[in-house]
Amino acid sequence: MKTLLGKSILLLIGLLACTFVRAQGPTNFTTHTDIRYAKQRKNLVENEKCSDRLLDVLLPSIEKPLDGFPVVVFIHGGGFRERSKEERNPVVRKLLEQGFAIVSINYYLTFKYVQRDNSSNQHGQREITPEGGTYSSLVEQAVAEASTDASLALKWLKKNARHYGLNPRKVALLGGSAGAMTALHTVYHMRRSSVAVRAVIDLWGSLNYPSDIKAGSPALLIVHGDADTTVSVKHAYMLDRFAEEAGIDHEMYIMKGLGHAQYRHVGTNMMEPIIAFLNKHFRMTEPMD
Repeated sequence: MKTLLGKSILLLIGLLACTFVRAQGPTNFTTHTDIRYAKQRKNLVENEKCSDRLLDVLLPSIEKPLDGFPVVVFIHGGGFRERSKEERNPVVRKLLEQGFAIVSINYYLTFKYVQRDNSSNQHGQREITPEGGTYSSLVEQAVAEASTDASLALKWLKKNARHYGLNPRKVALLGGSAGAMTALHTVYHMRRSSVAVRAVIDLWGSLNYPSDIKAGSPALLIVHGDADTTVSVKHAYMLDRFAEEAGIDHEMYIMKGLGHAQYRHVGTNMMEPIIAFLNKHFRMTEPMD
């Protein structure tokens, strides 16, 4: 009994805790937090916010453009087990400094709620991103659940954009690791969205079926480290190949000698091509009515 109670307490602590990383530095943006973008799931542990359908809207500290701020929807990583929308990494901060609004979302963290084999990797990375073959059924479930939530967040964005001074015709998805997997699946596999997503920024992610990238799909920018032991760089090359075959606009940047989750490096050294890529595709939009 005592052992079971102890395990239950530890499980509850794990469910209630959100592990996230806040970048240091001044807060030079306006934040609207814990906005509900869809009805709460029924199976969540009480007060467990990390898997709840909540988002933050971060607005740059500059005058709003006449047609509203361009929007980057940020989907955090964490192996479908941890982290939250409250992550303010260097990439997010640089985008805010350059006049992009950020919509940072929470989504269902499947691995928090599913009992897993103790012999597996702590975050399930080997299971999540096999170098050959397709995802396991559990990983497919995790990506599908997260992508369902991402789609609901996009639906909320279309409905509420004007209220927050956002331009629903200038929207891109940015994800890291599990968040990139979610962004890629949402845009290229589900292929339905309440808003016209113009581009996807894939930071060290993967797509279960890269052949989902078809002609006419949104543009894709890929950033990946060739020393990544969590998500193999082979996934980046595969995405790039299918994007080329589909004839969509795409760019790939391989970080030599670097591993996983290199937000600091990207925020310091790679924002120029990312911002140019976003501006290029946002300029292609029609003016708002």
